[in-house]
Amino acid sequence: MIRVALVFLVGAAIMIAAVAVFHQFVGSGLPLSTSGQDWGVFGDYFGGVAGTLLSFLSILLIVYTIHQPA
Repeated sequence: MIRVALVFLVGAAIMIAAVAVFHQFVGSGLPLSTSGQDWGVFGDYFGGVAGTLLSFLSILLIVYTIHQPA
């Protein structure tokens, strides 16, 4: 279970680092959009990333369950 937690933490750290780098180099000083279309695109992106990460985590947990001693 420690391996699963480690993989989850590394994935979370990579996501946080990506957001921090984007904010540092691109997003600082830009106003938030008031367009619903822009927020819809952001929601699609976030859902796609979160869905992929949750699927990967589910696969890791299935592999962990299969390899547990009886």
